[in-house]
Amino acid sequence: MEKIAVVSDTGGLQRLVRARELRSLTGHSPQYIYELMAAGKFPKPIKLAGGRDVAWLESALVEWQQDRIRARDAKAEKTAKKKAPASAN
Repeated sequence: MEKIAVVSDTGGLQRLVRARELRSLTGHSPQYIYELMAAGKFPKPIKLAGGRDVAWLESALVEWQQDRIRARDAKAEKTAKKKAPASAN
């Protein structure tokens, strides 16, 4: 697996994730990932030198994953509140 890094705004290096790694990291096919990007629901890649290759900042993918977890948890909490019996006072 080729590892590429870039300098972040804070001066530290960030790992870049190539397209071929996305399926193992996200569980989604490349086609579905591009559909999510077109809908604004997945981070956009950055172009690498040469213009053809792209990669995603690992930090952007982690943030996307955390957003998905928060959305799942919020939905589960909302569902649990609907199923909870009303308190008799």
